[in-house]
Amino acid sequence: VQKALNLDQTKVISLSNDPSVAGKNVFIMGTTVQTSANRLVKFAISRGFHRIAVVGPQENIGHKGIEATKNAIKRNGAILTMHASYPFSIEGIKESAQQIYNDLKISNSTAIIFTDSPSRGLSFITEQLFQLYYNNNEPPPQFMGLTRWDRTKQILHESSLQKAWFVIPDQQFKKRYIERYQKIFKTKPSETSWLSYDAIALIGGVIKKSGPINTNNKFQKKYFLDQKGFQGVNGIFRFKKDGSNERSLSIAEVNVGKFKIIDPSKTKFQEE
Repeated sequence: VQKALNLDQTKVISLSNDPSVAGKNVFIMGTTVQTSANRLVKFAISRGFHRIAVVGPQENIGHKGIEATKNAIKRNGAILTMHASYPFSIEGIKESAQQIYNDLKISNSTAIIFTDSPSRGLSFITEQLFQLYYNNNEPPPQFMGLTRWDRTKQILHESSLQKAWFVIPDQQFKKRYIERYQKIFKTKPSETSWLSYDAIALIGGVIKKSGPINTNNKFQKKYFLDQKGFQGVNGIFRFKKDGSNERSLSIAEVNVGKFKIIDPSKTKFQEE
């Protein structure tokens, strides 16, 4: 029994996006805030936005997003102009908005990355700040988002977020997957189903990388860490030594209730 269940050799594939879950032989499939922040910051820099602020909600989830974005700004050579958080309530956001606006002005921020999600305080904080800029006849900084804004159409209609940018997984295979899934299960797929599909694709990819000769242990860690990565429904991905992952993401722009991809994800990784 001990030989059949050797935990030092068993690989665990988790659908989590929390890097603290990863480690040793545990690999996570979900897109991490670190990957999203890095992608967004790099794109902002490429468009000439070097003075970037970070704004997000108070509490643990907001803190993780803010810290990941701050690190991405510093790592990529941009300037972290300021960071601020607000209570998760309409009144709390209203009370915090004026001070955040003042700090943005003083710091000469040219872009803001919001870490909040569409189902929480995102629309409230962006509308408050947008209105303050509008009232003073000033163009706001470039608004950007760390979370999936496409999950709710209401957010895509928000006046404060028109022409704003957010990160989104590769859309190349999405339509085909949805059609196949609906045909079989008579319902739309969830995010969990996409990650599960990618996990199965990972297993097939690892077996392929191990080749026909190695029949004793096709799931050696070195095959999981292949820097060429793997192809999934959500685009290409690869694992880091700590079990967290890197995914190639696209940048989308909000456009009157819809979004358009303005910088597609890569189709292959550069080997490090």
